[in-house]
Formats: sequence, C-alpha cells, structure tokens
Amino acid sequence: MAMNHLGNDYRPGSVVPDCRFPLSIAEVSALAIDIELELATDDQLYAAGIIAAHSPYGQPEVCSRDWRTYVAMLAALGLSIDHGPCPGGWRHLVRDRLQPFRRAAAVASVTVAAE
Repeated sequence: MAMNHLGNDYRPGSVVPDCRFPLSIAEVSALAIDIELELATDDQLYAAGIIAAHSPYGQPEVCSRDWRTYVAMLAALGLSIDHGPCPGGWRHLVRDRLQPFRRAAAVASVTVAAE
C-alpha cells in the first residue's frame, strides 16, 4: 500500500538535514521477504541487524542491564551509538553492504512494473 501511495523509491527522511533511511520501501520489502523465507545472505542479515539496532523503538533504557548488552552487541559489530550524522555512520554502512542486493531489488522492481 505504501509503495502504491508513495512510490517504490521513497526513502523516509530524518529531522537531521540530508539524512535519509538507507533503503527504499521496495528494498525494505524485498529484504523482509528474504529474511522471512530464510533466503537472506549474511550481508542482508547483518544490515537488518544494524537497522534494528538503530531503531529508536528497539533501544533499551539507558544504563540498564539491557543497555549494556545493546552497547556490547554494537561493539561486536564494530559500531557505536555515537556514529556521526550522515553521510557516514550506520546508514552508509547498510547501503554499502547491501549494494548488490539493492541492484537486484531494483531490477526485480522494474521487471514487475513492466509486466
């Protein structure tokens, strides 16, 4: 429904200037389908984990036991909650890691649109 209303290539923005979500609606949908069907590659799972780790609704209460686990998990991935604003940081990492997947999703989207 969102793809029909906003378009396949829509990427939500942030209140931070020049920051956009790293994937389009079509790419997120394809990623979710691959994960659900257990077809996702290691890079797809890694990127999905990074996205989930940086979700404001997925972060535990600061200084709690879960917070320490969360920060340790980010450190194990080589990440930090202190990543700077765009263009670097986790958004860039997700887009870079999923470059081949994003190309394949774009081709599939064009193919479906042509049919």
